[in-house]
Amino acid sequence: MYRRHLKHKLRESLADTRVVMIAGPRQSGKTTLARQLTDNTRTYVTLDDEATYQAAPDDPVSIERNPDALIGVEVKASATVRQEDFKGLQRLQSVAGKSFVGGALLYTGDKALPFGSRLMAIPISAFWL
Repeated sequence: MYRRHLKHKLRESLADTRVVMIAGPRQSGKTTLARQLTDNTRTYVTLDDEATYQAAPDDPVSIERNPDALIGVEVKASATVRQEDFKGLQRLQSVAGKSFVGGALLYTGDKALPFGSRLMAIPISAFWL
């Protein structure tokens, strides 16, 4: 097993931040690192799990693990975003109600754009300094 040099820094970040993005090339250990950070207050959830993926459109709250704060994140491989790109996040917002803290659509464009109440398009490049 490889030593995860970022584990300590990620634990520090998670102490005061609700969402931490782990980015990197394929097969570099992102999922392994995320799973190592789960504990009795956090649960690792992935849409790569077929059952979770199938349940999400009909019951998106079923993947919610913290009933007080739900954040939706979608990723789009495009430099442009349109209102209809937020359909899934809007549905999640509607179903989750007051638990919905916000929704972010990550895209390859260069500007952060508001798309309604607590919804925003954010350039993926904003996560790299």
